Amino acid sequence: MHVITTLSNRLLQFSLEDPGIATILEFLQHYLAKRLVAMKTLSTEDLKVAMEVAATTASRSHSAAALEVASLVLLCCSGPQTCLKITSMLSSYCQCGAVTESADDFARSKIGIMRNYDAYMELSSHDFLMTGSVALQKRFRKILHKMSRPTAGILTAWETVFERWRPASLQIAQFSNDLASGDEKLFSEWRNYSGFLAALGGCCIAENSQLQRTDDPLVAGLRWIDRPNMEQDGQSILDEFMTQCLDLLTCSSPRAREAIRDVLGLELNLRLYPPLFHALQANLNSVFHGPAQGSTRPTPSDIIPVEQATSLIRTIVERLDDFHETFFSVDLGSLLLNLARHLQMLKSDNACLRVRMRFCQLCEVVTRKKEMLNFRYDVRIRNNLVELLLGWISRSNASKTDGSNFINRSRQDETVRLQRDLDRACLKTLIDLTYRLPLQPLDGPTAPETTDVRSQLFQSYFSRLLLMLREDNADQDLRKHLPIGSGTRDSYSVPELAITVLSNMLSANIDVGLKQSLEAGYHDDIEIRTAFVRVLCNILNQGTEFGSLSDSAISEKYEELLEILVEDIDLVLTICDSCPSGEVDEITVSLLNIFDSRGMGYDLLGALISQEVMNTENESELLRRNCVATKMLSVYAKWKGASYLKSTLGEVLRRLIMSSDKLDLELDPARVTSSEELQRNALQLQMVSKVFLDDICESVNKIPPSFRNICNTIMTAVTPRFPEAKFTAVGAFIFLRFFCPAIVAPDSEGLASAPPTKEMRRGLLLIAKVVQNLANNVLFGIKEPYMLVLNEFLTQNIFRITAFLKEISTTTGDLEPEPQMESFNFGSCVALHSFFYEHWETVRRKLLMKTKAPWKERNGYSNGQGNDTHLQERTKSLDRIGDLVASLGIPPQDLSWTRPQISANIPPAYSRFQHFMLKNSGKNVESVISARAVYDGGESKDGLPVICIILRNIEMDGMDYDLLLYCYLKIASRMWHRPFGVLIDATCYNSLSEPPDELFKKLDSLTPTEMSKRLSRLYVYNMNSAYRKCFRRVLRLAARNQASSFHPENVDYYLIGNLQDLQIHFHLGSLHLPKDTISVVTDSRYVYQPVTRLSKTKGKIDVMIKVGSQFVQITTVKKQEIVAGLRLNATVNDIFRLAEIEETSPSAHLEDDSAFGFRTENGKIVMYFASPKKNDVLQAIRSAKTKQGSEAKPTRLVERLIRPEDVPGTLLNISLTNMAYSDQRLRLASYNLLCGLCRAFHFSIDREFVGNRDLTIPSDCAPLIVGISKRLASSEPQLTNDFLLEFFVGWDRCPSEQRLLNVMFMVPWLPNLWTYVLCQDQDGERGSQKVAVIARKLIDLAIREPTLRNWFQEEVWPVTASSDLMVELFLDYLIKIAQSAGTDSEKIEIVAAIAASMGGILARGKIIARLRKALNKSSLRPTKRLIDNSVWNEISVLLKLCLAVSFNSRVQVQLFLPELFHCITLLTNTGSAATRGLSLSLIVNTVHAICTSLPVDEPSLAKLKSIMISLSDSTDLSLTFGVKPSLGTQIQESSTLSTLEFATRSMLDIMSAGAPSIDIANAWRARWMSLVSSTAFQSNPAMQTRAFGVMGFLIRDEVDDDLLYQILVAMRSSVVRFTEENDPDMLLAILGTLTKVMGNLAPTSRYLLQLYWLAMSLVRLAPPVLYRVSASFLEASLTAISASVMNRTRRMVPVLLQGRLPIEDALGEIDELCGVAFKRETFHIATSACLVKGLTDPVMKSTALRVLSTFLRIGSTNAPEEARFPADLSLLPYLGVVVARATSADESREILWLAGVSAPPTGETTFADAYEMIDLEGLRDRELLLNAALILIDFKLCEDEVQQRALYFLTRMATQHPLVMNHLYEIISSLLDDVLRSTQSPGTLQAAHALTRALSSNPRLASDSKSAADLQGVLEEIGFGGLWRSSTFEVAADRKKCGEMVDKLIEVRLNLVLPG
Repeated sequence: MHVITTLSNRLLQFSLEDPGIATILEFLQHYLAKRLVAMKTLSTEDLKVAMEVAATTASRSHSAAALEVASLVLLCCSGPQTCLKITSMLSSYCQCGAVTESADDFARSKIGIMRNYDAYMELSSHDFLMTGSVALQKRFRKILHKMSRPTAGILTAWETVFERWRPASLQIAQFSNDLASGDEKLFSEWRNYSGFLAALGGCCIAENSQLQRTDDPLVAGLRWIDRPNMEQDGQSILDEFMTQCLDLLTCSSPRAREAIRDVLGLELNLRLYPPLFHALQANLNSVFHGPAQGSTRPTPSDIIPVEQATSLIRTIVERLDDFHETFFSVDLGSLLLNLARHLQMLKSDNACLRVRMRFCQLCEVVTRKKEMLNFRYDVRIRNNLVELLLGWISRSNASKTDGSNFINRSRQDETVRLQRDLDRACLKTLIDLTYRLPLQPLDGPTAPETTDVRSQLFQSYFSRLLLMLREDNADQDLRKHLPIGSGTRDSYSVPELAITVLSNMLSANIDVGLKQSLEAGYHDDIEIRTAFVRVLCNILNQGTEFGSLSDSAISEKYEELLEILVEDIDLVLTICDSCPSGEVDEITVSLLNIFDSRGMGYDLLGALISQEVMNTENESELLRRNCVATKMLSVYAKWKGASYLKSTLGEVLRRLIMSSDKLDLELDPARVTSSEELQRNALQLQMVSKVFLDDICESVNKIPPSFRNICNTIMTAVTPRFPEAKFTAVGAFIFLRFFCPAIVAPDSEGLASAPPTKEMRRGLLLIAKVVQNLANNVLFGIKEPYMLVLNEFLTQNIFRITAFLKEISTTTGDLEPEPQMESFNFGSCVALHSFFYEHWETVRRKLLMKTKAPWKERNGYSNGQGNDTHLQERTKSLDRIGDLVASLGIPPQDLSWTRPQISANIPPAYSRFQHFMLKNSGKNVESVISARAVYDGGESKDGLPVICIILRNIEMDGMDYDLLLYCYLKIASRMWHRPFGVLIDATCYNSLSEPPDELFKKLDSLTPTEMSKRLSRLYVYNMNSAYRKCFRRVLRLAARNQASSFHPENVDYYLIGNLQDLQIHFHLGSLHLPKDTISVVTDSRYVYQPVTRLSKTKGKIDVMIKVGSQFVQITTVKKQEIVAGLRLNATVNDIFRLAEIEETSPSAHLEDDSAFGFRTENGKIVMYFASPKKNDVLQAIRSAKTKQGSEAKPTRLVERLIRPEDVPGTLLNISLTNMAYSDQRLRLASYNLLCGLCRAFHFSIDREFVGNRDLTIPSDCAPLIVGISKRLASSEPQLTNDFLLEFFVGWDRCPSEQRLLNVMFMVPWLPNLWTYVLCQDQDGERGSQKVAVIARKLIDLAIREPTLRNWFQEEVWPVTASSDLMVELFLDYLIKIAQSAGTDSEKIEIVAAIAASMGGILARGKIIARLRKALNKSSLRPTKRLIDNSVWNEISVLLKLCLAVSFNSRVQVQLFLPELFHCITLLTNTGSAATRGLSLSLIVNTVHAICTSLPVDEPSLAKLKSIMISLSDSTDLSLTFGVKPSLGTQIQESSTLSTLEFATRSMLDIMSAGAPSIDIANAWRARWMSLVSSTAFQSNPAMQTRAFGVMGFLIRDEVDDDLLYQILVAMRSSVVRFTEENDPDMLLAILGTLTKVMGNLAPTSRYLLQLYWLAMSLVRLAPPVLYRVSASFLEASLTAISASVMNRTRRMVPVLLQGRLPIEDALGEIDELCGVAFKRETFHIATSACLVKGLTDPVMKSTALRVLSTFLRIGSTNAPEEARFPADLSLLPYLGVVVARATSADESREILWLAGVSAPPTGETTFADAYEMIDLEGLRDRELLLNAALILIDFKLCEDEVQQRALYFLTRMATQHPLVMNHLYEIISSLLDDVLRSTQSPGTLQAAHALTRALSSNPRLASDSKSAADLQGVLEEIGFGGLWRSSTFEVAADRKKCGEMVDKLIEVRLNLVLPG
């Protein structure tokens, strides 16, 4: 052995050219060969003896090492023949060793060279073809790679070669490309050395030694090349080697750079890559220390390191064909990113551009082999690389228009050509980088609002890539549409590459990208539009998942992640194994939550326990490491055993702590003063410990079943590996993790109310030591000698603990009830997400290695070859997790609610809060943030954080309530642990922004208790009337829930009314209120006071009105009560935009000239004021509005919301829209998109469409597009809503010539709005909202596109009238548009045309129903005039629409004629001339429709035509409708019932003539009557009058008492109105109706007789305006009574007086007021006295005479023959008045006939003849006096002829009854004087002289004449004291008193007998 050692050492001393080397080698070769032969011939025993004699093992090992060193060194630098000798020598030596050792012992051989026996034998094999020294050296190095067992010889050989290589490297670095022969030899030798060091170095590092046994002496003393060398400044030999290699990479010699790059890239041992990359990173950092931007032109020393590093890494990566564990320790992603950043810092010259291209190529290689490499932060790295590479792409592509010019320039300008190539290279690389890459903020996970940042990034990248979509002429040959994977990327044009990148980016970021990029589908640039359509097609072909667009996307991803987790226990174990110590607690709770909530907690714990046992080398360490398994056992024990622990140790701990002052348990002599105390303490400690032991051991029956299961699992797992430690392992759980921590710290476990004292805690610690040692079955030792005294105690009790542990390790089969927990916990999901985000590559690497290692062992592979199915499945599942983690993006950061907690301990509110925050965490909050609806408002002056809510910025129409709540709760969660407040800015708040009650209820349910308690103040700024109502409602809701955040007892309210008060609480600068909050309040140019606001509910309120440039403010002067009982008062400041303010007339009851009114919000708010500065206020507002103009509300852009279900419909419209374009490429791309849609979403017509890049779509493809649309509309109706919405989005981008086609392919989808969207939507309201949106858009489109209106009328609108609800929704918007446009605008004509086009029964019926509804709505806020009502505009519009659909409409006249006539009667003679004309035109159109569409006979047709002609007569028009066609002007509106009567009669005639049958006419009339009745009995003065005016004409059937009762109730209201407001219209109408009703009143009516007296009372009390209608009512009552009651009794006076009895009290008051009493003997005189006042007025005279004649007729008719005139003179009061006013003899005879003269005189009858029939002797004096008085009532106003007759009658009285004349003498004398002085009539003068003679001929008349006072006394005596007053309208002057009497009379009658 000494010979071999000596010669081997000698070999290394020769130079390579020395011939002595060959001699020694030949000798050693021969010697070893002979030695081998000799050894083979010896027997085993002889060989053993020979070996012992020859040498010791140590000397043999030493010689082997020397031979190994020499051989390895010479192998790498010798020629082929020498190398063969060396390998032969090594073969012989190894074979000698094989003779003495077994092959199984080679790995543990004490002879180092034998440990690599297989490698050396392969090295010496001759089974290869010798092709030269270079190939031979490569073969040697390949075999050296396989050496894995380090020896002293190998390490010495490596160091020896390194010492030779180092100086050679310095020389080689200086060589040029052309070498001399000597230099070439040196270079070759250096090259071999380099390869040797690279290949064998992996066997020489300390990491490799970890594969060997630690007690191996051959390994233990080796000097590893990667260990620091103190002689080299702490640098290892390997570091020096790597540093020098990298220096060579950047040396001046190109050959050296290339050679060393090949060595490092192709021959370096895999184990050396980590130090290589570390050195490479350090080298780059040293080169690029500090920014290079702005420096001078980069030198080669700046560029070469990056260039070489790039090439080297590429070479290394390309070499990989399988993943290797070594590469998982290298963070190649970070290295690539640093390379890219270094390149970014370099100046972009040609050299830099070339290196960047190489870097792009490197990235392509790396991304293709990414699965074999380690990208710890893959998503983050790729995001940063994408940003850098996009920055390298030239921005000038967008301006290239002439490709040929560009090519010419590229040939001349190298930089341009290189930039072009770099652009292509970057795009090719970006294809790989962006594949499945979710965009994330570049500055890491701390970036706020990740979703918004992602949106911004996508928009930025999308815009940049769009610039690449313009093709150059150089790429014309590549314009074919090449789908991904159908060719090499080198054949792609720049736009093709950009399209692919865009496709990848959009596919991976569909949640933030699709809604931003869809507009590109309608881009004005056809190239861009075409490209984007292809992008959409690509993402469909890639199988993009659109689920991330849903609100629940994140929740679904978390659920999927959890499902993968719970189904893969190996993954869970790897997570636990990879968990850093700082995250153990969080991961432990998370995993336990996840598994236990699914009933898999035992499975998880069992797997963790088994793994922990397998990883434990020593039984003393079982379950004692600080890892996830032990932590989870602790958490699980505390979670499940809390009650058990308290019941077991609670009492003993409580007693122990209470007696702590009496016990001393200290055993440490250093802490005790005497030995006696030690003995006493030891005894006490034993006693106390025994108590604990007793309680623990006796609790064995109370231990939870879950504990038994865990203990059994521990014992089962430990027994096979450490059978003697099975119970101590259980003790490590139950005692170390459960009992002992509770004993040491009872306060932390809730077992003690207060922390123990320091001394007691020390005692508890000693008790825990005793208990734990018992559990460990260990006695105390020298480590704690003072505890030795307890060993005897331990020995005595160990068996008890062992028995306890054995017992609890036995399962009983009992199952512990599972707590009701949610299977999804947000905190756990976020914790798991965060862990994966940071450590996924580590987990992935360990799992892959764990999966591959057993497979290799099972299949006998050592080089990673093979294709194991299990490995593929594992890789697939890991890829899915990686994709999920990447798509989830950055986890929520720094939010307390993301911390995981044990699920069973989570309060329901907190759990709901977590779920809600998770669900909404992926939403884009930009809309809320940009609108500044909710934001962090800083702090108040006293440091209270405040959340600001700006109410006017919250558009409740279409608002996502959940997003609003999320933003609020997100800000509030930052203030979780401190009080905070809320400031509500109610400035300009209106009812349109009013939130629903559900919003507040949901907020309360979501707010955790902790957060709710932290809300301490709520400020409200600028309270107004609208928000006051909302505020009260919120407080009412909050008051019902004591735990509500807004309950008045839980929060302090501050109501702030002005800026000054606001500044008391806040610094305005830090509050960040919107500018308009301040500017609105300060916008007050004019301030007006005093002003009084008039309110029916609140009375009069003092306010001030401020008029500014844009707003009007109405502010209360004093604070108003906001909430009763809470003492919440505030200034109410109503602020309205000038454009919304309209003047309105004050209500009728406001008679003050200073009153004025405003209305706003389309009439919803009406306000009345009174002020002496009325004119100034109105003028200021008018001036401000004129100056400002009509200002529209600012609109806010809303980001498009795309949900998963929206995608197919949206993309389908993009496809069909673009397929109609003239560009062939766009048509083809659109068709292929359609094919992709059908395939991706499984449309039923999928097989009908096959895409291809070479198809040619015809230019005229309208039939194709429309046909496709029809089939899809029929087969895929679920796409309807989204398709139609997208249709409107793309409309404006379509050329005008294409728009008709777009409408054509849109129309087939409209029927689905009813059949699918409305009928099949589970949420009916939501479906209605969808259709309403489409309706608005369709109508707006039709209005904007006049050229398409005809097509819309023919094809679109008829479809929309398919259902009630559809018509309703369309009409809603039509009416809204018409209202805003006004009845005189062109737009309303268009709207009317649309309504007419909709046609059909439904549309017409809905319009008329809407008109009726609008008329009824006027009753909500009634006004005296309809034109003053807030709904008048709507009524006018609907009337216009009614007219629009009325022409030639059979449906309208047949089904809705009563409704039409009802509306017309209510609107006749109302409004402007145009509006009145609408009513007339509607009647004319209705008559025309009847004539042309209904089957009427010829007479009826003639009558209808006659009516049409009469309607066109100007006189009738101006009378009835207030319109003069010739002038077109408006006539003052009148409520005269006669005009209404004309219109009603005309319409009744139309109805009668137009009805096809009598039954239909009656049905129409009955329907009309029902409509009139419903209107008449609503409190609405504007319509009640008209309704009652029409009612009388419609009543034909018998009227029941119920209707009469309602009329009388309404009459009371009309009397009150007339009394208070002097408005007689309604009373006139009701009296007119009653007059007509009387003829149809049932004879048995309870009201019949009393109605007579009501009429009589009205005649007596009514003013002149009511006389005629009251008298007519009286006449009708009498006629009805005569026809029913009197026919039976033939007694007029008794019947009437009998009807007076029930209401005598009320009538008595009237009699007393009027001074005329109704008695049986003077009944007719009293009646006549009440009626004759009508004779004093020419207008009323005819009515009075007619009614008197009726009384005369009925009185005579109902009297017996013998009791008639002239035999009976009781009717003389009527006859005398009437006959005196007869105008002819015939009339006189007629009157006498009425009086009962059976045979009227024939021939010429004079009035004297009629008077002669009156026998004055038959009258009593008082009757004669009263009759004479009646004659004198209107004597002065009568014509001469009437006066003549009266004088004649008085002359007879003076002759026959002078005593009666005594009472009238004074009056008659006065009248005679007037007659004689003034009359010119001879006859009258003659009669006057006759009366004078009669009076003077009787002296007694003059001497005995009575005075007027005497006459009055006589009249009062006979009950007629008020005769003269009653015969005038003097009584009616007191309107109020009269009204009260009438009202009382009606009330008495109504209460007397109630209806039914």
